[in-house]
Amino acid sequence: MNTSAKYLMIEQLSLLKNLNETQKNELAQHGQFIKVKKDKKIFEADQKIKSVYILLKGSIKVGLEMEPGKSIIKQLIHEGEIFGENIITKKETRVDYAQALAESQVFVIPKAIFETLLFENVEFCGSIVSHILTQLATLEKRITDFVYVKAQKRIEGFLKNMALNKGIKIGIDELLINHNLSHSDIAFITDTSRQTVSRVLGDLKRANIIHFSARKPNKILVRSMAQLA
Repeated sequence: MNTSAKYLMIEQLSLLKNLNETQKNELAQHGQFIKVKKDKKIFEADQKIKSVYILLKGSIKVGLEMEPGKSIIKQLIHEGEIFGENIITKKETRVDYAQALAESQVFVIPKAIFETLLFENVEFCGSIVSHILTQLATLEKRITDFVYVKAQKRIEGFLKNMALNKGIKIGIDELLINHNLSHSDIAFITDTSRQTVSRVLGDLKRANIIHFSARKPNKILVRSMAQLA
C-alpha cells in the first residue's frame, strides 16, 4: 500500500484523530498495514517489543500463557482499538501474546514513532492514557465479578457486553454476535469452566433468550437483551 493510500486509511481511524497532518504523514511513511490469518499470532511472549498495533478489521485476543496449552485471555480487541501499547512500561520484551480469532487487518506502528507521538502530542497521549485506564477498570471489574458474581451471571454479562460492542442489529430487537471464540476461550474470559459455559449457553438457548446452531457455534443471536445479566 502506498503512502497516500495509508494516509487516507489513517484519516478514518478515530484513535488517531488528534494527530496533526505532519504526524499522520509520518505514520503513513513508517507504518504498515498487514493481513493476519485466523489463529496466527501477531506477537508472542518474550519477543522484543518493536511495534504497537491498531485493529482495523477482524478480532484479536491478548493473553498470557500460564503453561503449555493453557492460557488466560486478558482482553478481546475490537475494531478500531489499539493493542500492544504496553511499551510505555519500558520493558524490553513482551509478557503476553496477541492472536487473531478471525482473518484480520492490522495497522503496525513502529515503537519509536509511537513514543514520539506520545511525547509530542498531549491530546493523543491523553487518549492513550484514557484507554489504559479503561482497561484497568475493566480488569478491576472482572476481579470483583469473580469474587461477588455467580458464574452464570458472568457469562450472561459477557454476552451482553459482546452484543453491545460487536453485535449486528437484526430486525427490531435482536443482535447477532460473531465472536469466533471457543467455549474454553469464553471460560477463560469469564473465569468459569468450559462445562459451565456449555451449560449456561444451552440453558439460555432453551429459554429462547439466545439462539445458536451446531453448524455455526461462533455466531450467537441475542433475542432478548433485557433478560441477560
